[in-house]
Amino acid sequence: MADHKLPRRDFFRRGLLKVAQAASDALAAAGKELQARTARTRPNRAPGLHRSRPPGAVAGREFLTLCTKCNDCVTACPAWAIRVAGDNEAEPGYPMLEPSLAACAVCEDPVPCIAACETGALVSTPRESIRLGLAVLDVDRCVVPRGEECDFCVSYCPVPEQAIRMSEAGPLIVDWGCVGCGMCAVMCPEEALSIGDTAS
Repeated sequence: MADHKLPRRDFFRRGLLKVAQAASDALAAAGKELQARTARTRPNRAPGLHRSRPPGAVAGREFLTLCTKCNDCVTACPAWAIRVAGDNEAEPGYPMLEPSLAACAVCEDPVPCIAACETGALVSTPRESIRLGLAVLDVDRCVVPRGEECDFCVSYCPVPEQAIRMSEAGPLIVDWGCVGCGMCAVMCPEEALSIGDTAS
């Protein structure tokens, strides 16, 4: 009987590995499709696009000193929001985000990209304290002041009570509460929101 147990265990183990690999491939394909779709729908935002370091990044040159460009945070990001800066960009080779194009999911603690960093370049930060930028409203594009109903920005915000509220004049951005994740910018059908630098 013992001779038959090991092959059976191996059979189930191989089956589970195949299922896990299929799920991983499906997630990767979905992420690539999301990136491609986002790039197609927002081609004109690139020139003045706000960029930021990943959540929990230490300030200033300390980040450049501690980050080894290992890409562990890039791989760990479930939203595929973090990418590596190109040779023609600021801080080439280092991880970066463009929240107006690929929104940070502002994951529940522990934040995966921060947890993946072993060098101290990204430090533990409560999700509500993450600051990647600040949402900016183009009131001329927003349909709410014109009397149309829309609440995409509030509905998709991961911290809505803290960061954004809807009024008859359109969404009101709370400077101290907005994490700059870009979810409102990515989800707005009118492209009325973008992410700029954090408030001073």
